[in-house]
Amino acid sequence: MNTQKKPPSIHTCSRFFQPEYDMVSTKTGEPIYTIYAAPQRFSAELELQELGLQRFAILWDGNPQYEIFEIIDRALVGDLLSPVSMLHLSPEKLTIIATLPKGKNADVTSFIYDRRWSEFALKTTWQSWELQRLGPDELASLEADNVLRLNGPHILSKENFGVYNYEEMYFAFRDIEGWKELGY
Repeated sequence: MNTQKKPPSIHTCSRFFQPEYDMVSTKTGEPIYTIYAAPQRFSAELELQELGLQRFAILWDGNPQYEIFEIIDRALVGDLLSPVSMLHLSPEKLTIIATLPKGKNADVTSFIYDRRWSEFALKTTWQSWELQRLGPDELASLEADNVLRLNGPHILSKENFGVYNYEEMYFAFRDIEGWKELGY
């Protein structure tokens, strides 16, 4: 996948989260994915922590479905977004790539987490979607032409996702190479 970093094409998408940058195809100029950041108090282990910054990606596919912004808002309000690293919305299905805690209560945690997503985040102003939650190591189980299978492993290996303390993010986007080139 040949991509380059560009300023985000959509500057305001929510009161709760904001775009950091788009990664676009060097061949077509079409956005492949966008990195977003949101204040977050939960870690990937679903435990309370100090207020931090969560980074996650929305993977675009052809005509972007901006209804995903309402879904993400609902997930943030419902404390569901912290284990999510990537999201993709198709006309019928929301697929999230999330790392849930492992351990003796993992099955119960997974069941409750998926049920809360289905009840809280997937019934929006526009419609409802089927939920598909996968772990990062399950992308190979998708259909061969699925955009998550094609691009997901590369994105997961290239980007830093999760909830970070603000100190770790170096304030004011100093952690992101090339911002001066982009006019930031």
